[in-house]
Amino acid sequence: MYRKDANQHQDKNRTNLINMKTTIIKTILVLSCLLCTFAHINAQNATAPWSIGLSGGKAAYNGDLGNGFFNFTQNYQGLGGLKIARYINPSFDISLDGTYGRYGYWNTSTDQFLSNMLQGNLSLDYKFNNGYIMSEDAVIAPYLFAGVGVANIKSVNDSRGDIRATDGTDVYVPLGLGANINFTPNVSAFWQATYGLNFSDDRDMRVAGSDDQFLLNQVGVKFNIGSGGGLDSDGDGITDSKDACPDTPGPAHYKGCPDSDGDGLIDRADECPNVAGTRKNRGCPDSDGDGLIDKLDKCPDVAGVAMYRGCPNVDSDGDGVRDDIDQCPDTPGIRSNKGCPVQVVDTDGDGIANSDDQCPNAAGPASNGGCPIIQITEEAQTVFQEALRGIQFETAKAVIKTSSYSILDNVVRVMQNNPQYQLSIEGHTDSQGSETTNLDLSQRRADAVKLYLTNNGISPTRMTTLGYGEAVPVADNNSPEGRALNRRVEFKVTY
Repeated sequence: MYRKDANQHQDKNRTNLINMKTTIIKTILVLSCLLCTFAHINAQNATAPWSIGLSGGKAAYNGDLGNGFFNFTQNYQGLGGLKIARYINPSFDISLDGTYGRYGYWNTSTDQFLSNMLQGNLSLDYKFNNGYIMSEDAVIAPYLFAGVGVANIKSVNDSRGDIRATDGTDVYVPLGLGANINFTPNVSAFWQATYGLNFSDDRDMRVAGSDDQFLLNQVGVKFNIGSGGGLDSDGDGITDSKDACPDTPGPAHYKGCPDSDGDGLIDRADECPNVAGTRKNRGCPDSDGDGLIDKLDKCPDVAGVAMYRGCPNVDSDGDGVRDDIDQCPDTPGIRSNKGCPVQVVDTDGDGIANSDDQCPNAAGPASNGGCPIIQITEEAQTVFQEALRGIQFETAKAVIKTSSYSILDNVVRVMQNNPQYQLSIEGHTDSQGSETTNLDLSQRRADAVKLYLTNNGISPTRMTTLGYGEAVPVADNNSPEGRALNRRVEFKVTY
């Protein structure tokens, strides 16, 4: 008896859905006739930017009860829809879509749900007939869309009064694709499939880990509405409603779009709109015909090969450097000098080329690397020797003991009296502890000495620091006396 009631209930639902489907189709036809009669319709573009569409179709479910997206044994869940779109530019429209109809799934007489679903969504449509991928006047014009939507689910009671869904409102993400079939500039049919990425799991009265997704399949008719009339914004003699480039004048045979360089490719599809080229090269010239357009060709007037960026594999001066990278292509040179001959430059005139001179702007002997020999005064030698043994630090720290301040003050005086001195401050440690720790400590101690001298008036640009750690001992690290000698800060005068 229960199965019979269920079958009767299913037959009743099927009859109701057929009646609903018929009503939707009749409504679409009546409204279509009204729009054709009363609306001022032009091609949808910048001056006629609006369109309105009416559709019918079906909803399918996928969730805990099963997948009805491609299950054609399920009852027909009919819906009607309204689509309003606003033109943004040749590539994008913004659309407001709404549908109302049945939504449900039948598995068994006890494992099913049925509801009325009212949904609306706002989406951004990307059009393939934007003049780049497809022609703007293509008969079949596909598009993709994504956005945000709201779906309201309301229970439908059967003859026994059983509730067949969990009521509620969900926010979802609409993702889909569609296509317009343009019959005239004013009227088109369209098909659209919307996948509802929903995040609710209880509308089907089951909470088992699969959110209740839906798929809307719609077909309908769309009308372009606007007031473009005879407006000609760019003054090219083509009304905006028929002008593919309404803001830029162009000839009629290019639908109002300009071709500035006269190469047969309109500017917006021409990668070199101001220089005549070929369609094969997207409007760019290839003067030497080597297959590389001029703006990418380093040798645009001489045929070459792509691996040499359009230049021939030629070495005019025979120096082993190709002409395209040889800065002196007619004079033999060397690769390290970019194909040019080496010119000896000696800025300070000390007989040592700048490339070998450690002090290219100050004359000095070769024995000193081309740098001037600095005469260190006896006073300075005494002060630096005293500092070598006398500067003390807190144990395992880079903190200078106050007892060492007087020694460092003597170093300050020597540097003030000899402004030509450049000072290298080198830190050393004994071998106690790890090499890494000692290296870091020696560097920090050298930096601490430089900071003291800087704070007492010596320019930091006159000083450099370097920590050697335990790498350069001056005594045996196996004895306390030797380790004490190895813990030191050395001062070396440089130019």
